[in-house]
Amino acid sequence: MNSKVKIKITGKNPQNFLKELIVEKINIYQVEQEKKSLIIIIEEKDYQELKNRKTIYKIQLVKYYGLVRIKYLIKKYSIFLIFSLLGIGIIFFLSTRIWKIEIITSNQQLKSFLKKDLQELGITLYHRKPSYKKREEIKNILLSKEKDKIEWLEIDTIGTKYIIRVEERKKKEEKKECLPRHIIAKKNAIITKI
Repeated sequence: MNSKVKIKITGKNPQNFLKELIVEKINIYQVEQEKKSLIIIIEEKDYQELKNRKTIYKIQLVKYYGLVRIKYLIKKYSIFLIFSLLGIGIIFFLSTRIWKIEIITSNQQLKSFLKKDLQELGITLYHRKPSYKKREEIKNILLSKEKDKIEWLEIDTIGTKYIIRVEERKKKEEKKECLPRHIIAKKNAIITKI
């Protein structure tokens, strides 16, 4: 892909300069004529030769085309591009971190156990958020580790906030067997029926 430039040739009778370009076999892709100037599109390497040539005509660059245009735009907007990419990188970095962990349960003792377990398993503040698969593994580890305390556990993410919902396991009270007992009365009485 050849890079092209649009140039404006100004001076007295610019058609003579155009004839010189044709004689030198410079490829001309488009010609527009104005009052005292010509606008032509030529290849970028030919423009560099024309720039170094001494002539009575004023040669002014109007526009780049092709690869040279991309290089020119990158050079012109390099500071903007650098800061844009830097901003996107910072936003991506900050959005992949855990900024808040909220454990929803009424049992404070269970909450403190879970905080310690979560830290051991890698869910701590300001660290990278684990993937969905890793979160499921952590959930299964917590359920198996604290199976006598936890009935149900769910780890949700909302943005950079982790919400851990926990349902405490309620133990059934064991029924005590009635063993033979002695009956003692508070007052003097006669027992007629048991």
